[in-house]
Amino acid sequence: MDSSKIEPKTLRGFHDRLPPETLKKEFLIDQLKAVFKLFGFLPIETPHLEYLETLKGEEGEISKQIFHFKDQGDRDVGLRFDLTVPLARFIAQYKNEVGLPFKRYAIGNVFRGERPQAGRYREFTQCDFDIVGTRSVLADAEILLVVVKSLDIISVKDFVVKINHRCLMNAVAFHLGLPEATPLLRAIDKLDKIGEDGVLKELLETTSLSEDSIRWTFELFKKRGLQLITHLEETLNNDLPLVRENLTRGSSETREIISLLGNDERFELDLTVARGLGYYTGMVFETVLKDRAELGSISSGGRYDDLVETFSSDSIPGVGGSIGLDRLLVYLESREAGSQVKVFIPLEDDGKKHNLFMIADKLRDAHIPCEVYPEAHKMKKQFDYATRWGHSHIIFLNGDNSLRLRDSKTRVDTTCPDIEAVLRHLSPKL
Repeated sequence: MDSSKIEPKTLRGFHDRLPPETLKKEFLIDQLKAVFKLFGFLPIETPHLEYLETLKGEEGEISKQIFHFKDQGDRDVGLRFDLTVPLARFIAQYKNEVGLPFKRYAIGNVFRGERPQAGRYREFTQCDFDIVGTRSVLADAEILLVVVKSLDIISVKDFVVKINHRCLMNAVAFHLGLPEATPLLRAIDKLDKIGEDGVLKELLETTSLSEDSIRWTFELFKKRGLQLITHLEETLNNDLPLVRENLTRGSSETREIISLLGNDERFELDLTVARGLGYYTGMVFETVLKDRAELGSISSGGRYDDLVETFSSDSIPGVGGSIGLDRLLVYLESREAGSQVKVFIPLEDDGKKHNLFMIADKLRDAHIPCEVYPEAHKMKKQFDYATRWGHSHIIFLNGDNSLRLRDSKTRVDTTCPDIEAVLRHLSPKL
């Protein structure tokens, strides 16, 4: 190999997407955007690069994962690691221009310098939707509805949206005598990975809880639904004022959210949902595929009361969610990308190219994707191209100017007198 040539390769933790995968991703994004717009969410874009001080905020684990460097102006800058911090900066900067409440969605790539794993890259796409500037539980319920409508539109059926409320967990923690809920939340978040014995060991080492108290908590975590709230109200009824205060807010808001959702069985109250330990202040949720639980959560989020505290003294609450595009693509990869009509027109000889171009133009006017092969190569090469890129139909121009429409899957030909007949034949398939 010529030593002057650069070996084509990608950085570890980054990857290219070939057209079939990219087409699936684009199709998925288009469907999700349609749902967001149905609910009145508006798109915004924020830069990939931010001032490093904007991204770092409080020092923590995530700050160690930021890709950062000095730019040409000797400024400390970094690549965004999520879409929420840029939203906080955006709202603090433009709240008067957009007004509150404000409903936004954003879809874009983010970067994290963490150890790459299977299906987990250092660059990936986030898909976020948020309602900023209101504490109403109507907003909480709407975020949850966006999740189920999004999964409905892409025909994902077998899932459950697990809901928790941070105040309910605070009430349980205070009832157990803990000064805060974080150690309890951090431990129960590992239940699926290390089991009850592992969580028991961790809580005994990190808190003052007794084994009996921890096992009582395990039994509590096994309960589901509104009966869980009733059980908490009966159990913690005569407890400390701080317990009652959190229990009252958590139970009333959760009941109202579930009521607004029409008691849909796809939503389930589950105290084991622990997200954003120092971040979320109210409702939190995770969405799990029942038949592919190993993929983890495909959509998650919750309510936060202090969105812009890093950038402003204003108190601006919000609630939002995120849909895991990459995990959904893994789940959907077994489906055929091409149930969609897509027409290929081979170029049999150069003398036909003007007529073929006119036929293709009429198909595109009818919003049917269509390609004319650019050169009069052997037909095998042209058919191989059509097969590779998933064209569902092939059109041939006959000597009498009639058209022959071939179904690529069945190989059945249909003779059509003109392009209007082709469009009538294809229209039921659109």
